[in-house]
Amino acid sequence: MQRVTVGDFEVTVLSDGTYELDGGAFFGVVPKVLWEKRIQADARNMLTVGTNCLLVRDGKLTVLVEAGIGSKLNEKSRSIHKNQVLLMKSFEQAEKLTS
Repeated sequence: MQRVTVGDFEVTVLSDGTYELDGGAFFGVVPKVLWEKRIQADARNMLTVGTNCLLVRDGKLTVLVEAGIGSKLNEKSRSIHKNQVLLMKSFEQAEKLTS
């Protein structure tokens, strides 16, 4: 877990886990020969990528920027993307570090 102070703001990076996404969908019009130099797709052309969220605090307010994927996908989508649901666990860990 990473935490940094930027001016009056404390920014904590929280994770909602990882998910799998088709490399072509992830990189769009960027040719595979360019993006595969940085990350290798599996045999199905899937990439495992992270779902990171930002928790921003200024002493008075707390704001969550991006809430991850969560448990809203249907069963078929979960079987394809293999997403995790870890945001609340990450938030609890961040709270323990603050206490």
